[in-house]
Amino acid sequence: MCWTCAIKTNIMNKLRICCLQHVSFEGPGYISQWANENGYDLHIIHLYRNESLPAVDETDFLVVLGGPMNVDDEHINAYLKEEKVFIRACIDAGKTVLGLCLGSQLIIRAMNMPVFPNGEKEIGWLPVMKNKDVTHPVADLLPETVTAFHWHGDTFNLPEGALLLASSEGCVNQAYLLNAKVLGLQFHPEATPELVHNMLQHENAELVNGKPYIQTKDAIETGMPHCAEGNTVMHHLLHYLVAQTVKNNKQ
Repeated sequence: MCWTCAIKTNIMNKLRICCLQHVSFEGPGYISQWANENGYDLHIIHLYRNESLPAVDETDFLVVLGGPMNVDDEHINAYLKEEKVFIRACIDAGKTVLGLCLGSQLIIRAMNMPVFPNGEKEIGWLPVMKNKDVTHPVADLLPETVTAFHWHGDTFNLPEGALLLASSEGCVNQAYLLNAKVLGLQFHPEATPELVHNMLQHENAELVNGKPYIQTKDAIETGMPHCAEGNTVMHHLLHYLVAQTVKNNKQ
């Protein structure tokens, strides 16, 4: 390995990646595999166990996972208040941030924008379409269409300056980018078969028949091969975000 490449690899492997987990059954999924394969230390904070948040300056790359709660359910999950303050502080400090499902909503709420019920819940394997009107390097990493895993009922308005990267039939704001290094994904490209099975086990009461964007348990289980499709998207986006983090650390 050349000297320059060795230095770059050393910088990347020392990145402090902090992952906020809200419930026991909705972990980082493919992100853990990606971190292990690339030699990154993924430090998971189990908020539901009342584990403490790190200092902002101890974090290079923040990952905010999903969960079944609402962003403002502070009376049930008291940690949400402090978490939103922490997310906003990371954004204001120029940190790289990735939000998945609830995580994407928490970013929006931390930016003082509303989060509210969507017209329809989306649960299952549903297509997400890239916004062809956006020109940005991260948009180039998205396929024209990806059949992704969904489990959400809320949506949000985008703050000024945000780029809308992707939409679905049932939800306009599926992916957005702020300041080149804050990425929110309403869908779940990190989903693995294990993660999906866990969600089915704990949240199957939401699988209501007769809704246009809610699939049956059987249909969701049959769609497990789509995990690989979403993981490929997640892989490319994570490497983009790491590159942004390395760039930030060199400045």
